[in-house]
Amino acid sequence: MPSGSNNAFIDSAVNKIAEHLLSHNHKIATAESITGGLLSAVFTDTPGASAWFASGVVSYSNDVKQNLLNVKSETLKKYSAVSIECASEMAEGVLNLINSDVAISLTGYAGPDGEKIGKVCFCITSKYKQPYSYTHRYSPTLSRTSIREEVIVTALTLLLKYFEID
Repeated sequence: MPSGSNNAFIDSAVNKIAEHLLSHNHKIATAESITGGLLSAVFTDTPGASAWFASGVVSYSNDVKQNLLNVKSETLKKYSAVSIECASEMAEGVLNLINSDVAISLTGYAGPDGEKIGKVCFCITSKYKQPYSYTHRYSPTLSRTSIREEVIVTALTLLLKYFEID
């Protein structure tokens, strides 16, 4: 669970996202790879989350990405599991699998080593609005835990922007 200085932001952002989803009678689903379910945990830490959080899929392996979320093998071969293309297919896959109104996917490299550490791709999609994809590169000097915590903050920030919440 994220800790430290981000807690106040996380609590505030989740409450705003929950209010938005509730006011539109919408539910959100997550497809998480790099965060291993942390975003779902942050959502479900909020009392009453079942009214606006549908479900989450931890798709850490490529097999789960393909078999559960319908990420194409060609996408993984051509672009890799950490790409906008994969994130887009993950979001679309969980949106359809769960039959939610909105979905967010997170896929990236948290380490412990390799030149791609810190690269994370996000995608938000919905039944009512065009998808939004984003790639961010976090400092490779951050710990695995720190990268994952920063990914949660970024995901919440992107959802606030997607929903046009101040």
